[in-house]
Amino acid sequence: MATTVGTYASIPGAPSTGDIYFLTDSFYDVLHYNGASWDHFKDGKLLTPPNDAAFSWHNQGGASVSTVNGGVHLNVPAGTPLQVRGRIIAAPSTPYVITAAMLPTLPGSNYHGCGLFWLQSADGKIIELRVMGQSGGSLMAVSKEGVAHYVTLRTDILMSCPLVFFRIEDDGTNRKCHFSGDGINFVQIHSVSRTDYLTADYVGWCGIMSAATLDLGVTLIHWKQT
Repeated sequence: MATTVGTYASIPGAPSTGDIYFLTDSFYDVLHYNGASWDHFKDGKLLTPPNDAAFSWHNQGGASVSTVNGGVHLNVPAGTPLQVRGRIIAAPSTPYVITAAMLPTLPGSNYHGCGLFWLQSADGKIIELRVMGQSGGSLMAVSKEGVAHYVTLRTDILMSCPLVFFRIEDDGTNRKCHFSGDGINFVQIHSVSRTDYLTADYVGWCGIMSAATLDLGVTLIHWKQT
């Protein structure tokens, strides 16, 4: 077993089972080789790195992604009116649960946000589980984009830009939304019929922009479908 240190771009190509690799420039802290692949850890949590190649764009505009440092960093340039710019995949067959972890960089301005969403591609309808930066704090919300909120909760967990876990679920009857600060204990904040407002054929993750001068960034470091 070897323990080495280096950059994400220089991950050893011929490791042995049990090797440890500490990262100096990544959103992950340490990698462990399990004999078949590198396990990725952040803050002591085993994460599932997203495969950006499996996703396509929704409403890209001037947004861009980078995978240089591990995970997928999404940059959304300033612009109005409000836009949801993100990465999507076909919605799985029900029942399914998607859990994601993101590192957001959201200015405290109305209404920068990030999170997970369902999309009905025929007419562009979106439902989001998102956090939103505001001048007075931040909100966790489940929203019909551009129409109304199902629910909003005041939370200041994002002001220091920690790791935030989001979870969306479709059990074949209802859509459910959850969030967590530790990735272990999730709080369900909404449940509604899976066909209320839309019937999703895509799911995705996004940055939400509504400002003329301030960009936003969000890094997806965990995407797990069960």
